[in-house]
Amino acid sequence: MLQGIYETFRDNDHYPLFWESQDVCCLPHFHSGLEVAYVKRGRVDAIISGRPVSAGSGELLISSCYAVHSYLKNCSSECILLIVPQGFIPLYAPIFAKKVFAYPISRDTSPDGEVYHCLKMLLAF
Repeated sequence: MLQGIYETFRDNDHYPLFWESQDVCCLPHFHSGLEVAYVKRGRVDAIISGRPVSAGSGELLISSCYAVHSYLKNCSSECILLIVPQGFIPLYAPIFAKKVFAYPISRDTSPDGEVYHCLKMLLAF
């Protein structure tokens, strides 16, 4: 069984949280929200649901609701982090309660980096 810190304070958030991070690193934790880390530069190594994964520039690490995840210390990386509370996406809450992503990495395949531009706009609010 995977162990991590339950971030109860995250469950009190009613709106998505966005922030940029240099050399992201955190201990194993979990919360009810969906967490996405978009790698702007470098490489981010993580463990998501017990599986070691590594994402490079232009890729997203996706932690399902309640999935134990951690980010390992990396020398040189920049990323945008996003946590979406379950209550913000009620239509998907029943799905996220029973399912996890088969593979926790996705790539921004749009020709002009559309995912990155959308996240940058959200950070501007």
